[in-house]
Amino acid sequence: MVMLRNIMEGKYEFCSPEWDDITDQPKDLIKKLLVIEPNERISATEALKHSFFQAVRARVGPFNARKTFQLAIMAVRAMIRIMRLKYTPEPLSLEMAKINPYRIKTLRKAIDGCAFRVYHHWVKRGEVQNRAALFENRPKVEVKLLYMQSIAMNTRS
Repeated sequence: MVMLRNIMEGKYEFCSPEWDDITDQPKDLIKKLLVIEPNERISATEALKHSFFQAVRARVGPFNARKTFQLAIMAVRAMIRIMRLKYTPEPLSLEMAKINPYRIKTLRKAIDGCAFRVYHHWVKRGEVQNRAALFENRPKVEVKLLYMQSIAMNTRS
């Protein structure tokens, strides 16, 4: 209600960020249409002759049904591809598989399947658990450090 009242009183602004991408022609047309005094406001005929509506140019040349039909077919095919995009597997890149194998759905399913075959139950991913750690071949640093410390203690004794 406040916005409508302000427009009726002629108090309006083209504030950011909503109006940043709008050119000056539509803003000028809106200003001329929102004048309070009806005698000073432009008419519908004058509004249609405004430069905002003149910016759109009519198509030059005769109508070509074949080209229009081909364009429609291309648009439909593009929409079908966009709709099927969520079902299309993403391309497998070796770099991404090394960095984050769980991002790729195919690898994630394979790793989970292998974990199930090895442990005979599903390994849940929690805050502490990492399913990818099941297949990492890294030395366990903590165990190695404990072993080295115990050897050092035994040699001192």
